[in-house]
Amino acid sequence: MRRKRCPRCSAFTASASALGATEAATLLRAAEQVNESRPTAALKLIEQALGRSVEGVRVTIWGASFKAGTNDVRESPALAVASLMHQRGAIVTVHDPHAVPTALRRNPELDYADALDDSVQGTELIVLATEWPHFREADPKALAPLVADPVLVDLRNLIDADAWRMAGWTVRQLGRPAQE
Repeated sequence: MRRKRCPRCSAFTASASALGATEAATLLRAAEQVNESRPTAALKLIEQALGRSVEGVRVTIWGASFKAGTNDVRESPALAVASLMHQRGAIVTVHDPHAVPTALRRNPELDYADALDDSVQGTELIVLATEWPHFREADPKALAPLVADPVLVDLRNLIDADAWRMAGWTVRQLGRPAQE
């Protein structure tokens, strides 16, 4: 799945090109391509953590908003990853402290949970995709009995991975080497 191009980014790139700033336009196009490839890179890390495809896997996505502190889901990397996993056959539940209503309007095919504890009931994998303090402060020991499998993929490098591992979780973080 290709993520929809950001209209503002495309317009900025086109303006740079129209103004004759070809080097800037080339750099902006390259940045757009990197951003568009991020959901696929995230999926690869997720499947490595699972040791299999996401097809049929119950997944919880923590975060729907573009960034913490907002309910804006336009161009949300979290929802791009959630949608990609859904397309690949995962059963996806999304939790966000503020953006569930806006995410539901934009992505009604996904499941949603208003409470953190409810979002992880029976899940086989948690994907932390937006850097809300709410997620950083989550208690891995309290959450472990609620999940089917204690696996967390932190796409934002937000949590204290060692604390989660000490609580019995398998943790993978984007851009960091795997640790057992």
